[in-house]
Order: sequence, then C-alpha cells, then structure tokens
Amino acid sequence: PLPTPFLENGDLDTRVLEELVDFYLAKGVHAFFVSGSFGMGAATSVEQRKKVAEIVVKRTNHRIPSIINVGAVDPYTSIALGKYAQSVGAEAIGIVGPYYYSDRSEWEIIEHIKMVDHEVGLPVLIYNNAEYSGYDINPSMMAKLVEAVPRIFGSKLAKGNIPKAQRYLRAIPGFTMFIPVENLFPGMLVGIKGTISPPLATYPELGVSLVKAIDDRDWEKATILMTKVFEYLNARASL
Repeated sequence: PLPTPFLENGDLDTRVLEELVDFYLAKGVHAFFVSGSFGMGAATSVEQRKKVAEIVVKRTNHRIPSIINVGAVDPYTSIALGKYAQSVGAEAIGIVGPYYYSDRSEWEIIEHIKMVDHEVGLPVLIYNNAEYSGYDINPSMMAKLVEAVPRIFGSKLAKGNIPKAQRYLRAIPGFTMFIPVENLFPGMLVGIKGTISPPLATYPELGVSLVKAIDDRDWEKATILMTKVFEYLNARASL
C-alpha cells in the first residue's frame, strides 16, 4: 500500500512520491495499491488522486502492476477515477465499497460496483474494509459480486484471519485473497496469495523476504521471518 506524501499546504509532494515509488521498487515489492486508506484516497481530491495514479504508473513503467483504488461515496466519482487510471495504463482498479451511507442494501452495493465496472473495464480488487465502509462484504455477498462482475479477481481483507479468508476461497473457487500480514504464514500454504500491509510499508523488505521464503518452501526461514514480523508489529504498537 503506497503512502501519499503531502506538502504543508495540502498539495501533493510529487518529488517525494516519485522517490517512494523508486524506494519500493528497489526493495522488490510485487505490486502497488494506490490511494487506499493508507494512501489517504478518501481524504484526497479527485484531481489529486488522478495525479497520484499518473505519477505512480509512469514512474513504475509497468515493472510491477499498479492497482488504483477508485472507491468513493458515489459511483460517478469512481468511474471518473477508473477511466483515468485506465487512460494512464494502470493494470487494475481497487474499489472499497461505497462508504458513509452504510445502510445500503446488498443490491445497491452490487449495482454500484457494476456501474463502475461497466464504464472502466479493468480487473477489479474489492477492498473489504468494514470499519471504514460501515459493512462487511461476507463470502456469500462476495460470490454474488463476482457473479455480477466477473472482472473481480480478488479481495483485500482489512481485518480477518486465515479461517475467514478460507470461507471466501470455498465460496469462490480460484479467488485471490490478501489478508493482514500476521496471518501470512501459514496462510499462504492454504491458498492465500499475499498481503497489502500498511505496517510493512515502512519495512517492505521484511514482507518481500517472507513471501519469497514461503514460495521457496523454506519453512525454517519463513518461521524466523514470521517471528520478526510479530516482533516488528509489537515494537510499532508500543511506540
């Protein structure tokens, strides 16, 4: 998850944003999730969000995928952001369910995301963040979403554990699940694909090394690195 830097007056700090992209690329991250909660997407103007997407995609130059979060209260803002993301060459969009009006029906949420998909036409990652959107997209509803919008390829669980992620995998065969980093090992052994972790944004090489150890089936190294993740999370929490 890419942080968005600002100047003191609220303008984007474009120079630091480019430096951040270069930093993460050098650390070997596998993709960018842009303008999510950690990237202050909901607190950033539409024009600023477009500029962030443009800078990230251009600077990355398709060396890794860029997923641009276009979630908004209304579908029309998401459509405008999604079309712009497509025009600058983003590989996919992310959508956090429409927020603030958290009393929406299941049908309304599905129709909202269908509208965005119809106009944008990029692969879609659903950002399931019940704390911020006001509702959970449970496995049954996620399956309905995927049926209505086949370009949905996966979801990020902002909160959740391995058993919860497995319920989505059972409901939607072939689905891609990202979960909090504290569940990454042994989560990746039972079908979870990775993590989109704000804490590791300040220590990306730890997450990259952990995923590589799991992919290499180096269980001893993965155990050591997972222990370091817990130590790091605990140190952050005590600050």
